[in-house]
Amino acid sequence: MLQPDSIRDHSSPPPRRPKVRPVLFDRLHILLAEDYEVLREVTDAFLRAAGFRTTVVGSCAEASAVLGNPTHSVDVVITDLVMPDGSGFDLANHAKLLRPDVKVVVTSGYASAPIVHLPLIEAGYSFLPKPYAKDELLAIVFDALGVAAAA
Repeated sequence: MLQPDSIRDHSSPPPRRPKVRPVLFDRLHILLAEDYEVLREVTDAFLRAAGFRTTVVGSCAEASAVLGNPTHSVDVVITDLVMPDGSGFDLANHAKLLRPDVKVVVTSGYASAPIVHLPLIEAGYSFLPKPYAKDELLAIVFDALGVAAAA
């Protein structure tokens, strides 16, 4: 029997479409190691405004303690290259040793010399020169995570 277009049989459920789950940034945790307090606070504000959870520390020793705690999740480490108590490069290596799946972004104000950032890139770490804007920070974090940045 022919039915008008406005009449539909709804006795069977519509076909299911696979659900696409967006990356839930509020479940991703970033460890930020930056010794300069103002930059640490601004960077933390940028990351939290984008929906990330953060742990913020001011030294390599504090970052190592967080990384060494198995109950503390860390998806991305953002570290300054030059810290008062160590090297951000050494911290990045330590992070990868303890947590092989962690993503690492190293920042530095000494970006003009390739000798500074080439070893970082060769080691598989992302590099972000200082000073940086919010969109540059988020773009490199999204890139490190392997996801497209939101427009």
